[in-house]
Amino acid sequence: MDVRKARLSQLITELKGTGSLRELARRLDLAVGTVENWEKGRSLPDLDNLYRLAAFAGMRPDDLVRYLDGDSLPDPYSLEQIAERIRAMSREDIPLIAQAFMDRLVAS
Repeated sequence: MDVRKARLSQLITELKGTGSLRELARRLDLAVGTVENWEKGRSLPDLDNLYRLAAFAGMRPDDLVRYLDGDSLPDPYSLEQIAERIRAMSREDIPLIAQAFMDRLVAS
């Protein structure tokens, strides 16, 4: 398994936590088979799903790509840094990120 697929598999396992793969797929609004393929290292997300996964994981898509390429995850952001990043987002990204945030709150 290449580095990207291995790191994605690890991330999916962490995001799943003690829940089921089916539940994670539901929260991501994706087919179970898609998320299972990521967890098993069979495939990588397309661009749309990369954005969705990054938002759900609470990171920017470029941070997720760097993580999958072998970099460490960025340090948690201060509230000011978070606000700055939200202001820099496109209007289309904000609802997706807000929904992912709410889903994570409900799940925890």
